[in-house]
Amino acid sequence: MGPSDRSLQTRTVSDDVIEDISKQVAANSGDCWEALEQLLRVGRLADQDGMNEVKLVSLDF
Repeated sequence: MGPSDRSLQTRTVSDDVIEDISKQVAANSGDCWEALEQLLRVGRLADQDGMNEVKLVSLDF
């Protein structure tokens, strides 16, 4: 599995999703690695559901 297999495609995550993840993690721990893990997790969930983009409804903290 190469780096492109583990990354999200361009424009698949809206600014609203990034902002919500940032706020949630900042309130919880402030750990940027946690934010990146959350982003990857919701991206994978959206991919499993056949979605082309991560939406706010994909977030389930």
